[in-house]
Amino acid sequence: MTQLQLDKRLGGIVLLVAGVPAAAQKPPPASASAPASQVQPNQPDLNAPGDPTWMVIDTGIALVAGLVVGYLIGAWRSSAKQRASHA
Repeated sequence: MTQLQLDKRLGGIVLLVAGVPAAAQKPPPASASAPASQVQPNQPDLNAPGDPTWMVIDTGIALVAGLVVGYLIGAWRSSAKQRASHA
C-alpha cells in the first residue's frame, strides 16, 4: 500500500470513530402523551438524548476516543519516521 492509501484509510477510520457517539444516540421522543400537569419536573429523564448527563457522557467518550486516536496517529507517524531514518 502506498502512503496516500494508508492516509485515506486512517482518515476514514478517524471520521468513523468520531461519528460513533452521534450515531449511538436514540431519536428524541415524538410528543408527550400526558398533560403537562402530570409531568414530574424533579426527576430527569435519563433516556433522553438531550439530558445534560448524557451530554457529559458523550463528551467524555468523544474526548477519550480523540486521545486514543491522537496517540495512535502519533505513534504511527513516529514509527514511520524511525523506519525512514533506518532505511
